[in-house]
Parts: sequence; structure tokens; C-alpha cells
Amino acid sequence: GRAARDLMFSSAARTAARRAAVGAGAVMASGMALSSIAVAEAPVAVDVPTTASYPANHPIEDRNVSFALGAGVRVAAVFDGHGGWQCSDFAMNELESAITAERPHCNTDPAHDPAELGRLLARAYGRLDRDFAAAVRPAFRLGFGNVAHAGACSLTCAVSPDHIVVANAGDCRAVLAVAEDDNPAGSAPSAVVELSRDHNAREPREKERLAAEHPGEDDIVLCKSPTACYVKGRLQPTRCLGDFYLKLPEFNGVAEERSRGRHIGPRYTPPYITSEPELHARPRTAGDRFIVMGSDGLWDAMSSEEAVDFVDGLLRPKQGPATPRDEVADKLVQEALRREAATARMSMQRLLSLPAGRMRRGLHDDITVSILFLDKAGGASTGGPGGASGGIFGWLASFFGGKGD
Repeated sequence: GRAARDLMFSSAARTAARRAAVGAGAVMASGMALSSIAVAEAPVAVDVPTTASYPANHPIEDRNVSFALGAGVRVAAVFDGHGGWQCSDFAMNELESAITAERPHCNTDPAHDPAELGRLLARAYGRLDRDFAAAVRPAFRLGFGNVAHAGACSLTCAVSPDHIVVANAGDCRAVLAVAEDDNPAGSAPSAVVELSRDHNAREPREKERLAAEHPGEDDIVLCKSPTACYVKGRLQPTRCLGDFYLKLPEFNGVAEERSRGRHIGPRYTPPYITSEPELHARPRTAGDRFIVMGSDGLWDAMSSEEAVDFVDGLLRPKQGPATPRDEVADKLVQEALRREAATARMSMQRLLSLPAGRMRRGLHDDITVSILFLDKAGGASTGGPGGASGGIFGWLASFFGGKGD
């Protein structure tokens, strides 16, 4: 049935997206301002994250990947595609190669210099964008205009022995949970530290930036509602990979010929969006517990605080055993879906029975979660080469095998 097909597709996608390959040498370096926080005396090596995805689109447009770079550096990334899956898939497959290609341009060892690591990630994003443009250019010139509006919001966390460095372009989000008493194994609640900012046309700072960069363009941001605003009336994210019709004049489509791509008439002064990520660096501390990375489908359903509190409750329940870490991402996706079902005033079983595509997408977005554990009990368990598997898929099957209510 449909649920079984989703199960098989998602399991295969997660296995492919969770590869753990060791890169040739460390990648990191200097300059970003850091918070003045006590660094942990014995930082914990970070293992592969536990991840989970659930499709709304058919096929799903989210992707995620994780790999090691040198000694003790873990990279995890989430890509939220739009206009198709192609850009997020390209980024998933090419991120490690892009970082490796930019490594020779580092002036210091990025494993020990968070600013250099941030610059390395930024250059890798630029390379990904240029390479994707080169890949789709021949198709666009042949008249396949849709390739010019395939894009992907991109979020990357690089965790070295001493620092956390985040590169974000778009509205995926990373949040850090820190034990309030600096004892990650204790029962104290977690403080929430935002490691990224959403780059979306609804954000006042993004509206102001775009208006300043493109004076005289009254349509620079058009809003259908306070929470649904679009750059030139077309795109909500203000930073992302791809979407070249908003970056390069050669990809602006032909008026009255929709098959040749999206056309923006005068005034047209690109670039309107950028692939350059916003960077955030923070020392690792004794109280660091975990990082939740998610596509915006997660954050549509819950706030940063709600996500951290939910994961905290799984790992440190007031009663009963703790949830195994390799099931935590699955359960967070389940909770997001439960909330979306409640918002739609339907049962969970009804929501899950909807076919992926227009019907499901009308109620929620693709949801992808990746969780990095930073404390001494951290790391995903042995579910395969890229991390633990299971969880949501067995749980979904129970709804369609006569066990659901």
C-alpha cells in the first residue's frame, strides 16, 4: 500500500543520506566573534547523527548527509529543496567534495580555528552553487526552464573538538540544548541556544536588506499574509542554493513562454538572493547536550523551545526508561506530525493515510530531523553505516497493519 511505499522510499533515502566517509584531512580557521563561554575540559567526539524524514511532496524534496572530516570533526547537513528535489540531492551528494576542494585555500587548520572553518563552509556553498548552475545551464539553454527555479535551503553544522560552527542559507534551523547546571547527564532542564537565523522574506531584517539593495522596486517583497512573503512575489527564502532566475540574468525566462522558465519583467536587478551562508561559531561547553537540525517542516509544527523540551523529555523522562538515542529523531518527527494532525482537526491515522503530493502537502511540508549528541553518552547506535534506523517506519507500519486506532 501507499504507507509501505513511503516506508521503503524513506528508508532507502535515509540510508543513502547517512553516509559516514572520512575526508582527506581536517577542514577548519580564524575571525568570527565567539561567545565568552567556558569550554568543556574533555570535549566528546561526535558520532553520526540520528536522522528521520517524512515526505509531504512526491517525491520528497528534503535531503540530509553526515560525514567526518579529519580527526574529530563531524559535519552534518540538512537540505530543504523547493521547485523539485534536484538541487537538494545535488548538494547532498557534492557537499563533501566541495569542502575538500576548498580545503587547500585555508590559511590555518580549520579543525582548530572556527573562523577558518566558517570561511571554508562559505566557500563550499559558493562552489556548490556554481557547480549546480553549470550542471543545469545546458538544459536551460535547450528550453527546459524549470531547472532555473530548482533550489535548496542549506544548513550545515561542523563540530570540532572545541567548537560548533554553523553555516545557514535559508529557513532550515539548528538549535543547541545546554544543561542549565553544566551537567548534561543531570536532570536540570536545557537552555535553548539558537545556532541559526531564518532567512525568509517575512523577516523584517530581510525585507529591510532587500529594499536597501534594490531601491525603487515596489515588488521586492510581496506578502500574501504576515507569514507568507515572497521575493519578487516568487520565493520565500532569501538565501539558498539554486533558484538562478533570481540570481543570474541568463536564467530569466522568456515572457509568455512558460516552458522556458519563470520570467521577471522590469525592474529586474539581480541578484535578489544569495547562496552565501550566515555563519555562527560557538565554543563547545561542558553543558552541551545535543543539536536539533531540521527543515522548516519541523519548525512549522513547533518552536525551538518545544523541540528541545520534547527531546529532553525523551532522554530524561520523569518516569520510565529513557528513549534510545537512535529513536529520538523518529519520535520528534512523529510529534510534529501529531501536531499537524491536531491543527487540521483530523486523526493521526487519517493524516498518514493521505497520499504524498498535493493532498498531504496542503497540510504540512516535508519534515527532516537530524540530531547530534554532544555529551558523553552521545552518538547514534548501530543502525548501519550512517547511523541508526527504525523508529518512525515501524511505527507507521503499525497504523496500517491493524494496530492503529
